Amino acid sequence: AKCCLSIGDSEKLERFSTQVLSNARSFEDKLNIYYFSISALCHASLLEEAFSKGVQILSMLGEDLPQIRTHDEKIGHLNETTSKLSCLSDDELLTYKMMSDPSKIMAMKFLWRLQVSLLMGKPSFIPHVTLKMIHMSLVHGMSAMYAIGFVYFGSILASIGNIKDGYRFVKLAKNIVQRFGYKDVAGEVLFMSTHTIGYVEPIQSTLECYLEGYTAALEAGDTTSACLNLLSYCNNLFWSGTSLGYTKNKYDELAHFTKKHNLTSLEFVIRNNMVEKLFEMG
Repeated sequence: AKCCLSIGDSEKLERFSTQVLSNARSFEDKLNIYYFSISALCHASLLEEAFSKGVQILSMLGEDLPQIRTHDEKIGHLNETTSKLSCLSDDELLTYKMMSDPSKIMAMKFLWRLQVSLLMGKPSFIPHVTLKMIHMSLVHGMSAMYAIGFVYFGSILASIGNIKDGYRFVKLAKNIVQRFGYKDVAGEVLFMSTHTIGYVEPIQSTLECYLEGYTAALEAGDTTSACLNLLSYCNNLFWSGTSLGYTKNKYDELAHFTKKHNLTSLEFVIRNNMVEKLFEMG
């Protein structure tokens, strides 16, 4: 099923999923297939359905998202979490206890998948999921998703003007991936962290990071993150003054990549990309 997801073969994925679900003996046996199915919905731009199913599974695992109704509430939660984390050094966070409860580890995976659906559909809800991931990590311990929680948290802080703490947490996320070899999340962590690093470092320095993220994502079979890294690489080629001919060729490679892997939701993003529209205008 995972291979079908990686190559964008939704028909085979659905067939394998049906077989597993019909023969599964417990809810736990079905969780990985639910995870792949939600990922496939994200690829097909069925983001509302992906989010709804993800929230449903999380509830069945005993985990609900925090209720944040206003912008002031969101800022309050972010500041409170930042204050808690300020009491812990980077070394303490890098050597934090490991998460051992299988249900919590799986819940973190579903939270990770929700981040992807929200990134492409409802970005205003990303803080809800991010705060939940940070809270679960502090209570239950570190897993591969620990890095995802911190990279999104750092990106959110930077986006609201707290560049210092944002930069700290995205660098921490990269260090977590490098130290523990969390290959499944490496592509997404590099994609999100490089966005924030661009606030601090020259735009030219982001190019190598995005290519590294693209390669890491491909190695993990994460075609969505591979495409997002490649899209950001192409955009920054343009803004860094790279020759238009070379940049246009890279955009063409990106368009071919999305079609090859049936990344419908990202085809829409690319078609509506400002730089791509400039090329179309000549």
